[in-house]
Parts: sequence; C-alpha cells; structure tokens
Amino acid sequence: MQTNSAGHTQSGGSAASDFGPHHRSTSLPSVSTATPSVTNSATQRASPTPRREVDYYHNPTELFRWINYRRWDGAKARVLTHPDECSTWIVSRHSSDGRVLWRHLPLHLVCMQSGAG
Repeated sequence: MQTNSAGHTQSGGSAASDFGPHHRSTSLPSVSTATPSVTNSATQRASPTPRREVDYYHNPTELFRWINYRRWDGAKARVLTHPDECSTWIVSRHSSDGRVLWRHLPLHLVCMQSGAG
C-alpha cells in the first residue's frame, strides 16, 4: 500500500489488477465525426458535436425503415454498410408549429420494437 499526496491509501498494483485476474485493458475504436448536418433549433442545447437529424415523415433513414418493419437481417446489413445511420436522430414534429413530439436514435427504436410481441 502507498499513500498519495492527498493522504489516500492506494494499492501498489496496476489498475488492471484491481479488476481481477481476467480483466483485460482494451481501447475502444475511434469514432469518425465526418461533417454531419447540424440541426437549426433555437431550443437545442449547445453540444460539442453536431447532431444529425432526419424527419420521420419526410426523409427517414433506411436503417430506421428496416427497424420499423422489424426486418432485423436488413437492419444488420444496413448498420454494417452505413454505420453513420446509427447516430442519426429520427425526429417527429407537430405539423402546425414544428415542435418536437419525439426524437429517437435507431437503438431506442430497436428497444421499443423488441419489447413488443
């Protein structure tokens, strides 16, 4: 055991050994942030990365359509060929005033679909 400058006791082992003998340290692959279109909403909070959105009625992604019809093989193939669609938000807006009724990522839609029948 060692004491750090704040007076807290630390074990002398490596961080990996603190998780047990079977823990392996792995790094996650980097994520591409290739110029997605940015939402122009006065109510949207500023975020460090732009958010790509498509309209549920006018231009849903192909991935969304595969998920919506529960065509899981098609959805899996689409994810492999167009991974950017996984981070594209599907938005439904009120027809008269444009306010957001709901906003989901494809993952949210999969969770909702898999819970039903």
